[in-house]
Amino acid sequence: MKSPATPAGGSTRSRLTGRILLALSLTAGLLGFGVTTAAAPAEAASGQLNIVAAHSGQCVEVASAADGEAVRQQRCSDSPRALWSIRASPVARDAYQIVNASTGKCLRVKDSSAAAGAAIQQGACDRSAGASFRMGDAGEAALLKPLTSSPAKCVEVRRSSLAEGAPLRQWNCTGQPGAGFIQRSQPARDTTIVNVNSGKCLAIRDSDAGDGARVVQSRCTGDPDQRWYVTPALGVSVALRNAATGKCVQIEQASYDDGARAVQSSCLVSRPQSWVTEQMGDGSTRLVNLHSMKYLGIAGESEADGAEAHQGPDTYGPAQRWRLSL
Repeated sequence: MKSPATPAGGSTRSRLTGRILLALSLTAGLLGFGVTTAAAPAEAASGQLNIVAAHSGQCVEVASAADGEAVRQQRCSDSPRALWSIRASPVARDAYQIVNASTGKCLRVKDSSAAAGAAIQQGACDRSAGASFRMGDAGEAALLKPLTSSPAKCVEVRRSSLAEGAPLRQWNCTGQPGAGFIQRSQPARDTTIVNVNSGKCLAIRDSDAGDGARVVQSRCTGDPDQRWYVTPALGVSVALRNAATGKCVQIEQASYDDGARAVQSSCLVSRPQSWVTEQMGDGSTRLVNLHSMKYLGIAGESEADGAEAHQGPDTYGPAQRWRLSL
C-alpha cells in the first residue's frame, strides 16, 4: 500500500498536526511525531486555523463582531469568522487564548462563570478566567478546558448536536463526543467524491437521513447529499461525513466480506468509519477501509445511476478510484 495522502489538501504531517488541536500541552508523539511544548505556542500564534468539532466535522465560528456573540458550529466556509489564532495566555504559562481572525475577540465563557451550561461567546481578550483555556487529551482530538472551575470543565457543542448552528457551552467533562476538537490549518470545505470509472458522484440513496441508508453513485447535481466533509479520524485515516445527513460512511455491519455494501451511520470515532487515502499517479484517490482493509468501489464497475458502493479486494481498476474536488 502506498503512503497515505491527504485528499482535502495538505501533507500527512500537517493532517497529523491537525488531529491534536493546539497540542501545546499534550505529550510528544501522541500521534506519531514529536511536539514540544516550548515551540508550539509560537508556531500556533503565527497562523490561522479552523477549529473543527470532531464529532460533526463543522467549524467553530461567530456570526458578527458583537461582544457576547454566541460561538456556534457551522458548515465550514472561507469566512474569516471561522478562523482563529492561538496565543499565550497572560494568566498561566500552560494556558492559551483563542482569538477570532475577523473580530480580534476571544473565545470565552460568559461572565467567566463556573457553572455547567454557561455559554461560550466572544468577548474581550482580558485576564479573566473565562478567556483562557488549557488543552486536554481526548485521544484523536483535544479538549478545551476553561480556567473557570476546579475540577476543570470542558467546552462542548451543546448535547453533542450535529445540527448546523448548535451553540457551544461549558459542561462537565464526561467523554461526550461533542467535547473533542481538532484543527485545520486550511479552511475546511465540503467536497464531491466522483468515481473515475463512471464520472458520477458518491451520494446517499434518496437523500435518506436514516442509519443504514445505502451509499450509491448518481449524476452529479451539486445537491447536499452529494457533498462530503473529509475529516480526521483514527491515526492517519479520514472519515467521510455527508453534508446533508450529517452521517458517516462505513461498511454494513462492519463486514470483512468482499461485496459488503457501504452505508451511512451516526458518526463515531471508529475503525469501520475510518478510511485510509491512497494518492494515485493520475491525481485520483483510493479509499481503504481501516477495519476491513478493503477498497471502496462501485459494484460491478457499473456506470448506472443508483449503483451501490461496496468494498472489495484491490483491483487497481477505475471503479475503485475517486476524485475529490474542493
